[in-house]
Amino acid sequence: MNGTNALYTKAGTLKGAKLVASTTTLKKLAKSKNSEDNFVAYRVATTNKGAVYYKVVSLDKQYRGWIYGGKSTKSFAGGVKSYTTFKNSSVSASDANKNFTFKKTGTTNNGTMLTYKAPMYTAYGAGRVIKSSAAYKNDVLTITKQGTRTREGD
Repeated sequence: MNGTNALYTKAGTLKGAKLVASTTTLKKLAKSKNSEDNFVAYRVATTNKGAVYYKVVSLDKQYRGWIYGGKSTKSFAGGVKSYTTFKNSSVSASDANKNFTFKKTGTTNNGTMLTYKAPMYTAYGAGRVIKSSAAYKNDVLTITKQGTRTREGD
């Protein structure tokens, strides 16, 4: 999202479309430093006048609706802008050869006690690999991939 168009319950030009998020709200979300504010487009529709709309959802699932995306499905335009949510990097030599354990175990879904299919809020529906780390308290872990979340820089 870039905040130039609002988010609606259906294509904004259709009768009965209701505002889900204003351009002001979407501008704030576009500048956010929180990955929960990332959006994913999962459907596309073209009106009979050639306007392209994308169905989008925020990764925290707070916002869901249709946003104007320009006149072509070949590239994003209008209120939609693509960006990378996570940048892979190589595992440092010092970390690649170390063994780790969970510092604190439990069921808290905060990015520190559980393992995930992808870093939190960087991929839609990636979710957790385990729901409790208690059974893995003394297991030895190694780092196989590393990267940085774009918004937070962590």
